[in-house]
Amino acid sequence: MARQYAEGTVVSVEKSRAEIETLLLKYGADQLMNAVDTASGEYVVGFRYRGMYAKLNLRVPLVTDPRFRKTKQGRPMTELQRKNAAEAEARRLWRALVLVVKAKLEAVASPNPRTPDEQKPEVGHGNTPLSAVRSAARFRCRPRWSVRLPNL
Repeated sequence: MARQYAEGTVVSVEKSRAEIETLLLKYGADQLMNAVDTASGEYVVGFRYRGMYAKLNLRVPLVTDPRFRKTKQGRPMTELQRKNAAEAEARRLWRALVLVVKAKLEAVASPNPRTPDEQKPEVGHGNTPLSAVRSAARFRCRPRWSVRLPNL
């Protein structure tokens, strides 16, 4: 099975959150806000970008998630193994979110599309991927970026 992006990373969630905050400030965002709902594992990063408000949602799996019941060998996981696996998945998801934020901010900051693929319409939407990103970042449609991982 192919490895997932950032699988095995040791970069902490806190460092990834700080990196997102630094990126947002670098690209001109202000009024940053971080929130977490520990009961559901949902994190929210809110900010204002170019005068419009945005929100990034990230749901990380809890220790009780069914995927942390058995090891790769099929044996039941201990409580410590479940905790470590959930923490590793949270670190991986945050690293993936850093990548998504970098890509979206760079796409919005770029004056022209860089590849022909960015000009192709998205399936079912009629927008090009670049225009969809720019639209979301400028919040002409709905003032919200919503990123749900791991389904990137």
